[in-house]
Amino acid sequence: MTPLRRPQITAILASMALILALVVLGLTTRRHRPAIDYEGAASLQIGLAEVLAGETARAVSAHGNVVLVTDYGHTQRGPLKINCWEAFHGQLKQYAEIHILATEIVAPDPQDMTRSPGISPAALVAVLDRHAAADAFVFFVDLPHWRNVEKLLPQPLKTKLVALDCHGQEPGGSPRFYYSGYFTSGLLSALIFPLGKAGGPALPRTPHERFERSYSVYTLENYESLPGEGAKLD
Repeated sequence: MTPLRRPQITAILASMALILALVVLGLTTRRHRPAIDYEGAASLQIGLAEVLAGETARAVSAHGNVVLVTDYGHTQRGPLKINCWEAFHGQLKQYAEIHILATEIVAPDPQDMTRSPGISPAALVAVLDRHAAADAFVFFVDLPHWRNVEKLLPQPLKTKLVALDCHGQEPGGSPRFYYSGYFTSGLLSALIFPLGKAGGPALPRTPHERFERSYSVYTLENYESLPGEGAKLD
Protein backbone atom coordinates (compact mmCIF):
# COMPACT_ATOMS: atom_id res chain seq x y z
CA MET A 1 0.00 0.00 0.00
CA THR A 2 1.35 3.38 -1.02
CA PRO A 3 2.03 5.60 2.02
CA LEU A 4 0.10 8.83 2.24
CA ARG A 5 1.95 12.00 1.42
CA ARG A 6 1.94 15.03 3.71
CA PRO A 7 -0.51 17.05 1.48
CA GLN A 8 -2.95 14.12 1.45
CA ILE A 9 -2.77 13.76 5.23
CA THR A 10 -3.33 17.48 5.64
CA ALA A 11 -6.38 17.36 3.34
CA ILE A 12 -7.88 14.41 5.26
CA LEU A 13 -7.36 16.12 8.61
CA ALA A 14 -8.90 19.33 7.27
CA SER A 15 -11.94 17.41 6.01
CA MET A 16 -12.37 15.69 9.36
CA ALA A 17 -12.07 19.01 11.17
CA LEU A 18 -14.73 20.52 8.88
CA ILE A 19 -17.11 17.60 9.48
CA LEU A 20 -16.57 17.85 13.23
CA ALA A 21 -17.24 21.61 13.14
CA LEU A 22 -20.46 21.09 11.21
CA VAL A 23 -21.63 18.45 13.69
CA VAL A 24 -20.88 20.73 16.65
CA LEU A 25 -22.63 23.64 14.91
CA GLY A 26 -25.69 21.48 14.25
CA LEU A 27 -25.87 20.32 17.85
CA THR A 28 -25.43 23.87 19.14
CA THR A 29 -28.10 25.25 16.82
CA ARG A 30 -30.51 22.51 17.82
CA ARG A 31 -29.76 23.09 21.52
CA HIS A 32 -30.46 26.83 21.30
CA ARG A 33 -33.40 26.65 18.91
CA PRO A 34 -36.41 28.16 20.71
CA ALA A 35 -38.99 25.53 21.56
CA ILE A 36 -42.49 26.01 20.18
CA ASP A 37 -44.89 26.81 22.99
CA TYR A 38 -47.75 24.53 21.98
CA GLU A 39 -49.48 25.03 25.32
CA GLY A 40 -49.39 28.81 24.91
CA ALA A 41 -50.59 28.55 21.33
CA ALA A 42 -53.54 26.39 22.38
CA SER A 43 -54.32 28.84 25.18
CA LEU A 44 -54.41 31.67 22.64
CA GLN A 45 -56.84 29.67 20.50
CA ILE A 46 -59.13 29.30 23.51
CA GLY A 47 -58.91 33.01 24.27
CA LEU A 48 -59.72 33.84 20.66
CA ALA A 49 -62.70 31.48 20.76
CA GLU A 50 -63.96 33.04 24.01
CA VAL A 51 -64.00 36.51 22.46
CA LEU A 52 -65.56 35.33 19.19
CA ALA A 53 -68.33 33.56 21.09
CA GLY A 54 -68.89 36.57 23.34
CA GLU A 55 -69.11 38.97 20.38
CA THR A 56 -71.49 36.57 18.62
CA ALA A 57 -73.75 36.54 21.67
CA ARG A 58 -73.61 40.33 21.82
CA ALA A 59 -74.52 40.64 18.13
CA VAL A 60 -77.71 38.58 18.54
CA SER A 61 -78.49 39.57 22.14
CA ALA A 62 -77.77 35.97 23.24
CA HIS A 63 -80.69 34.63 21.20
CA GLY A 64 -80.84 33.57 17.54
CA ASN A 65 -79.53 31.46 14.68
CA VAL A 66 -75.99 31.87 13.39
CA VAL A 67 -74.08 30.63 10.36
CA LEU A 68 -70.37 29.83 10.59
CA VAL A 69 -68.14 30.53 7.59
CA THR A 70 -64.68 28.98 7.46
CA ASP A 71 -62.18 27.20 5.24
CA TYR A 72 -60.63 23.77 5.59
CA GLY A 73 -57.61 25.21 7.39
CA HIS A 74 -59.52 26.34 10.46
CA THR A 75 -60.85 22.85 11.07
CA GLN A 76 -57.32 21.37 11.24
CA ARG A 77 -55.82 21.05 14.70
CA GLY A 78 -52.22 20.18 13.81
CA PRO A 79 -50.00 19.65 16.87
CA LEU A 80 -52.29 21.68 19.17
CA LYS A 81 -54.55 20.02 21.72
CA ILE A 82 -57.39 22.29 20.61
CA ASN A 83 -57.92 24.90 17.90
CA CYS A 84 -60.10 27.99 17.69
CA TRP A 85 -62.77 26.15 15.70
CA GLU A 86 -63.25 23.45 18.32
CA ALA A 87 -62.95 25.88 21.22
CA PHE A 88 -65.55 28.21 19.69
CA HIS A 89 -68.12 25.43 19.56
CA GLY A 90 -67.45 24.68 23.20
CA GLN A 91 -67.76 28.35 24.19
CA LEU A 92 -70.98 28.82 22.24
CA LYS A 93 -72.64 26.07 24.27
CA GLN A 94 -72.75 28.52 27.16
CA TYR A 95 -75.47 30.39 25.28
CA ALA A 96 -78.41 28.00 25.24
CA GLU A 97 -80.53 30.26 23.02
CA ILE A 98 -77.96 30.55 20.23
CA HIS A 99 -78.12 27.84 17.58
CA ILE A 100 -75.79 27.06 14.69
CA LEU A 101 -78.01 27.10 11.63
CA ALA A 102 -75.37 26.00 9.13
CA THR A 103 -71.64 25.83 8.44
CA GLU A 104 -70.25 27.10 5.14
CA ILE A 105 -66.76 25.95 4.10
CA VAL A 106 -65.36 28.20 1.40
CA ALA A 107 -62.45 27.66 -0.97
CA PRO A 108 -60.34 30.08 -3.04
CA ASP A 109 -62.18 31.27 -6.14
CA PRO A 110 -59.89 31.13 -9.21
CA GLN A 111 -62.28 33.50 -11.01
CA ASP A 112 -62.12 36.16 -8.28
CA MET A 113 -60.44 39.13 -9.92
CA THR A 114 -60.27 41.00 -6.60
CA ARG A 115 -57.91 38.37 -5.15
CA SER A 116 -59.63 38.48 -1.79
CA PRO A 117 -57.53 36.61 0.81
CA GLY A 118 -60.51 34.86 2.43
CA ILE A 119 -64.01 34.67 1.01
CA SER A 120 -64.57 36.23 -2.42
CA PRO A 121 -67.20 38.96 -2.96
CA ALA A 122 -69.36 36.60 -5.01
CA ALA A 123 -69.15 33.84 -2.39
CA LEU A 124 -69.99 36.29 0.40
CA VAL A 125 -73.12 37.48 -1.39
CA ALA A 126 -74.12 33.87 -2.11
CA VAL A 127 -73.68 32.82 1.54
CA LEU A 128 -75.68 35.78 2.83
CA ASP A 129 -78.42 35.11 0.30
CA ARG A 130 -78.51 31.37 1.02
CA HIS A 131 -79.07 32.00 4.72
CA ALA A 132 -81.10 35.19 4.59
CA ALA A 133 -83.01 34.20 7.73
CA ALA A 134 -79.87 33.95 9.88
CA ASP A 135 -79.47 36.46 12.67
CA ALA A 136 -75.68 36.56 12.41
CA PHE A 137 -72.70 35.17 10.52
CA VAL A 138 -69.36 34.36 12.13
CA PHE A 139 -66.42 34.50 9.71
CA PHE A 140 -63.25 32.56 10.44
CA VAL A 141 -61.89 33.80 7.09
CA ASP A 142 -61.12 37.33 5.92
CA LEU A 143 -63.95 39.40 4.52
CA PRO A 144 -63.37 40.97 1.09
CA HIS A 145 -62.67 44.69 0.79
CA TRP A 146 -65.86 46.69 1.34
CA ARG A 147 -65.49 48.52 -1.98
CA ASN A 148 -65.75 45.16 -3.78
CA VAL A 149 -69.04 44.15 -2.17
CA GLU A 150 -70.99 47.30 -1.25
CA LYS A 151 -72.85 47.40 -4.57
CA LEU A 152 -73.46 43.65 -4.62
CA LEU A 153 -75.12 43.23 -1.24
CA PRO A 154 -78.93 43.05 -1.10
CA GLN A 155 -80.55 45.90 0.79
CA PRO A 156 -81.58 46.18 3.49
CA LEU A 157 -79.58 43.63 5.45
CA LYS A 158 -80.80 42.98 8.98
CA THR A 159 -78.20 40.36 9.82
CA LYS A 160 -74.96 40.99 11.70
CA LEU A 161 -71.42 39.88 10.95
CA VAL A 162 -68.71 38.92 13.43
CA ALA A 163 -65.38 38.53 11.65
CA LEU A 164 -61.85 37.37 12.31
CA ASP A 165 -59.08 38.98 10.27
CA CYS A 166 -56.46 36.29 9.73
CA HIS A 167 -53.75 38.31 7.98
CA GLY A 168 -53.54 41.69 9.69
CA GLN A 169 -52.24 44.84 8.06
CA GLU A 170 -50.39 44.36 4.80
CA PRO A 171 -47.55 46.75 3.84
CA GLY A 172 -49.11 49.94 2.51
CA GLY A 173 -52.62 48.73 3.35
CA SER A 174 -55.31 50.51 5.34
CA PRO A 175 -57.50 48.23 7.47
CA ARG A 176 -59.64 51.24 8.41
CA PHE A 177 -60.40 51.92 4.74
CA TYR A 178 -60.86 48.17 4.14
CA TYR A 179 -63.51 47.70 6.85
CA SER A 180 -65.06 51.13 7.49
CA GLY A 181 -68.01 50.56 5.15
CA TYR A 182 -68.93 47.35 6.95
CA PHE A 183 -69.17 49.28 10.21
CA THR A 184 -70.93 52.41 8.94
CA SER A 185 -73.51 50.28 7.12
CA GLY A 186 -74.36 48.59 10.41
CA LEU A 187 -73.46 45.18 8.98
CA LEU A 188 -70.29 44.41 10.92
CA SER A 189 -70.89 44.04 14.65
CA ALA A 190 -67.34 43.13 15.68
CA LEU A 191 -63.95 42.62 14.03
CA ILE A 192 -61.15 40.65 15.68
CA PHE A 193 -57.94 42.12 14.28
CA PRO A 194 -54.31 41.04 14.93
CA LEU A 195 -52.06 43.49 16.74
CA GLY A 196 -48.98 44.67 14.89
CA LYS A 197 -46.92 44.05 18.03
CA ALA A 198 -47.67 42.29 21.27
CA GLY A 199 -49.73 44.19 23.81
CA GLY A 200 -51.58 43.32 27.00
CA PRO A 201 -49.96 41.66 30.04
CA ALA A 202 -46.22 40.94 29.66
CA LEU A 203 -46.65 37.49 31.24
CA PRO A 204 -50.08 36.23 30.17
CA ARG A 205 -51.52 33.57 32.46
CA THR A 206 -55.01 33.09 31.06
CA PRO A 207 -56.38 32.53 27.54
CA HIS A 208 -57.95 36.00 27.58
CA GLU A 209 -54.65 37.63 28.56
CA ARG A 210 -52.97 35.84 25.67
CA PHE A 211 -55.72 37.14 23.39
CA GLU A 212 -55.08 40.70 24.58
CA ARG A 213 -51.41 40.35 23.63
CA SER A 214 -52.24 39.28 20.09
CA TYR A 215 -55.61 40.76 19.04
CA SER A 216 -57.92 43.71 19.46
CA VAL A 217 -61.70 43.98 19.10
CA TYR A 218 -63.16 46.71 16.90
CA THR A 219 -66.80 47.78 16.79
CA LEU A 220 -68.75 50.74 15.44
CA GLU A 221 -67.66 52.71 18.51
CA ASN A 222 -63.90 52.35 17.98
CA TYR A 223 -63.31 51.20 14.36
CA GLU A 224 -61.75 54.58 13.51
CA SER A 225 -58.78 53.53 15.63
CA LEU A 226 -57.96 50.77 13.13
CA PRO A 227 -54.57 51.32 11.47
CA GLY A 228 -54.47 53.31 8.25
CA GLU A 229 -56.54 55.99 6.60
CA GLY A 230 -60.33 56.15 6.62
CA ALA A 231 -62.71 55.58 3.74
CA LYS A 232 -62.08 57.84 0.76
CA LEU A 233 -65.09 59.74 -0.43
CA ASP A 234 -65.79 60.19 -4.13
